[in-house]
Amino acid sequence: GLYNRQAVNAKINGILGDWAVMPASVLLFIDLDNFKTVNDTLGHRYGDKVLCSVADCFRQVLRTSDIIGRVGGDEFVVFVDKSPDAEQSVCAMMQRLMDHVERAQAESPFLGCSVGAFVSNRPHSFEECYQMADQALYKVKHSGKGRFHIEFDVQEYEE
Repeated sequence: GLYNRQAVNAKINGILGDWAVMPASVLLFIDLDNFKTVNDTLGHRYGDKVLCSVADCFRQVLRTSDIIGRVGGDEFVVFVDKSPDAEQSVCAMMQRLMDHVERAQAESPFLGCSVGAFVSNRPHSFEECYQMADQALYKVKHSGKGRFHIEFDVQEYEE
């Protein structure tokens, strides 16, 4: 199964608190587009199957070390720590997630997902990362659905 919001919060805060110098980390906030329509037209039992299918998509695309949680009815977060080449890898990862969800839900043509991401190598709590990823998702939802947006807070370190 997936972590719930409380478990995600504790796990991510534990990781973030352990770093003296932060490697780039990413918090994705994923919202299933039109999930209410799925529940209303195909039923809640089918909606539950969709949620399980989406969770399987996440597991296929993400690393086993990534933290995946369901934080709302149709909302998920993914925490990716030590992300190399953050911008490129995040864009590729988000596109793969969106493609997998779309392919897995071919029988529900109105279902897709939108993703907001926050990339940082500075110290933040889970709640701060969540708020920034939520702001990124808000931008996506107001410019259409089925897209992603990334907010950055990255500091260059001298060696």
